[in-house]
Formats: sequence, structure tokens, C-alpha cells
Amino acid sequence: MQNATYLRLKTLDIFKTPEQVNQAIQDVASMVQVPSMLLGFSCASRGAVYGPLLVREEAAGEWMDCSMFVVVVEKDAIFQRLVDDGFAEHIGGILVTAKGMPDMATRAFLHALTQALPHLTPIAGKSLHNGTTLMVDWNPAGVNIYCVYKYGSTRRHSAQYGLSGLTWLAARAALLHGVPNHVLQGPLTTRDKALTVSLKAGPLSAEPAVLAELDAMLEMDAKAEIEALYEKVGIDNFTASLAQSLLQQYGT
Repeated sequence: MQNATYLRLKTLDIFKTPEQVNQAIQDVASMVQVPSMLLGFSCASRGAVYGPLLVREEAAGEWMDCSMFVVVVEKDAIFQRLVDDGFAEHIGGILVTAKGMPDMATRAFLHALTQALPHLTPIAGKSLHNGTTLMVDWNPAGVNIYCVYKYGSTRRHSAQYGLSGLTWLAARAALLHGVPNHVLQGPLTTRDKALTVSLKAGPLSAEPAVLAELDAMLEMDAKAEIEALYEKVGIDNFTASLAQSLLQQYGT
């Protein structure tokens, strides 16, 4: 629908690119404080999902599900590797990726999933043995993706799709401890540092563990991709190591 709008307006020389049309739509949606889909605009999701997911056919039907976890993965290549290695079957969970920065459709799907399956959202004061967690690169851009999934985009009226119980599985400083220096990327760029300042001034002020990750990046003046863990655990043990970290995180 968004692309069709661009093609209709193209002859009027109002917008130069589809991205400009998309930004205008999001700005209007933000001004009137409704999702863009309620204005009649939507775009196809680029996301993918894999695992023991059951969807009810009728609104009054019961949900039957055996999944213990939802693991959201930033990169499609990592998603495909985890699928091929049987990660979802090993942990008894679902894998989801938006192949980069989360699109609205993937976020809406995840929100609907966690609403329909309450055991995937933690309850304050109770021990957790399941939940929804995220795998992103260890860099400011990865933390930004975490924030978009958890709190919504600052440029869009989309907080209603936030995943309040989302946790951060990898890559984190503790998991990267012992990784050879040549695997790390650095120094941080001016954009990295500016994004870090912006993130620390946002909702992360209530998340000391995530703030500590940003501080570690600044202190080391470095960042790392998820694939850096290959150097520590070995590429053949990558999936098993992540599964162990997940189970340790949730005490199962």
C-alpha cells in the first residue's frame, strides 16, 4: 500500500523516493497518535518465524502451546544457522527474526503472540522459567534494536506493540569475555557515541544491566557482532553455547 501511494504521487513530483512517502505516513500517524495501519497503510513483513507455534482458527478457540521461549534474532544468517542446528527444538521454543531493524508487522506479531501466551511475559516477583529474549550485536545499534522491540520506536506511535518482558540474551560483555581483541571492532564512531548518549537518556534509565553494557562499550571503545562468539566457543559449539546461556538465564 505504501509503495502504491508513492507510485500514485510520483507524477506530482511531491516525493522523490518511497522512503520519503513512508516517513510522511509515519509522521502523520505519530501526529494523530494511531498506528499507520489504521490510516489504511501497511507493508509486507520481512520477518520469519520458526518453531512449535500453534495458531487458533477461531477467536473463541483455546490456545494450545508447548513453547517455553521466544528468541528474537537480529540477523537472518544467525536465525538460519539456529534453525539448521535444531536450536528451537533443543530449547522448546520459537525463533523470530525481522532481519535487522524490526518492522511493524513483526513487532505486532510478537506482541500478539506474548498477549495470547501469557507465560512468555514475566510477572514481577515470580521466578522465571520461560520468556521472550533477544539476540543482537554488542553495539549501540543492537541496543537500539532492543529498545524498539521493548519500548517502541521514537518516530512512530507504536508503544502498544512493546514487549515489556523482553530480556537481552546475547551478545553481552560477559559472553564476550576472553574473545581475542582482533575480533572486536573499534573504535566507536561518532554516530555510535551519539546513539549511546541518546539511548542512555531514554527508557534505559530504569535498566542498569543494559546501561552497564553501553558503559562497557564506551570504556573499551569497542563493539562486536554476534559472530564474535565463534572465536570463543567455536563455530560448531555456537548453538549449544547459546542454548546453555538461555537456560541459565531463566534458571531451567
